[in-house]
Parts: sequence; C-alpha cells; structure tokens
Amino acid sequence: MKNTLYLIVVAFLFTLSAVLLILYYTQDFSEEISFKDILLKADVEYKYSRDVIQEINVDLGNLNLENNGLFPEIYSFPEIVGCIDFKSNMTAVSRRQVRVYLGYVNEKNYPAEKNPLQIPVGEKITFKIKGSYTPYSNEISLLKLQNSVQSLSLYQISKKEQNPFDSYYDYYSNYFDCNSLDLNSKPIKVIPILIQ
Repeated sequence: MKNTLYLIVVAFLFTLSAVLLILYYTQDFSEEISFKDILLKADVEYKYSRDVIQEINVDLGNLNLENNGLFPEIYSFPEIVGCIDFKSNMTAVSRRQVRVYLGYVNEKNYPAEKNPLQIPVGEKITFKIKGSYTPYSNEISLLKLQNSVQSLSLYQISKKEQNPFDSYYDYYSNYFDCNSLDLNSKPIKVIPILIQ
C-alpha cells in the first residue's frame, strides 16, 4: 500500500513537471531583431585623431522582446558578429581585423548585461543594437575607410539551449573572426554602407 502511494506521488510529480516544462517552452514569447536596411553617414559616429580612426560606433537596429506567456521568460541575448566588407582589397586591413562588436542598449541608454535577462509576464522591452569597431594597432585613415567600405555583414552565432533552472548561460565559446565566418556561415543580414 505504501509503495503504491509513493508510486502515485512520484507519477503525479513527474507529470506536473512535464506539463510545466511544456507550458514554459511553448509559452507566448516573441523575439524580433530588426536591422536598418542601409547605413548612412548620419548613422555613424567617428572618434579620430589626425584623420586616423580610433573608434567607430553605429546604431544598427532594434531587438524587441515581448512575454505574453504564463511564466517569466529567461532570455539570453543573441551573439551577433559584424564584418566590414570592402569594395576592393585594402592592403592596410586584413579580413581578420574588421570585426565589429555588437552590444545591446536599453531605452535609458544603459548597456545590457550579457547575463540572462528575466522578462516578467506581460512585459515588452526594446533594446537598441549598437555596433563598435576599433582598429587597434592599424592606422586607418578616415578618408580611406569612407572611400573603401561597401557593407556590413552580420552573422548570428549559434548558442546552447537555455535551461530555465540554470542561472548561467554558456555561449559557444570559440572566437569567430571574419575569415572563418565568410567561409563557414551565411550572413543573416548585409547592410549597405553609404558614408562618402
């Protein structure tokens, strides 16, 4: 009798857990990534000294999240890498050195942390997607870059499935440079750049 009662309790808890997991993973949660169709000179912010670029920042689009489900959603930001495409080969810049780092900024212009974000039920959140490029040791002329740049290719890096009971999220940890992305991936978006 006691064993039967234990078996019934265990079966009930297992069924309840399975139902809760199904409801969590099928809840009404939407993620919309929208990128600009074209980048103009007005969209680009340059920091330079004596015509040598120190940093370039650009507003690339928006990430819209909405949770209309039954539970708070644990959300991890997508890993997106940008690569600058040139009209012709620039001898001063190799393909490895044109990676654009993307980050997310909330409505109050604060950077979003890469840690998982908890989105409450009924909440709608919008983040701006910002791109940042730093040439580091290369001395790249602003004029040369403006005359040579053609577009920005954006690649989304696959990520491991998020476990709702785990507080940490592990991105696919390999470093992705533009050479390997060109060879092994297809861009999710190519944005023409008109900054002349």
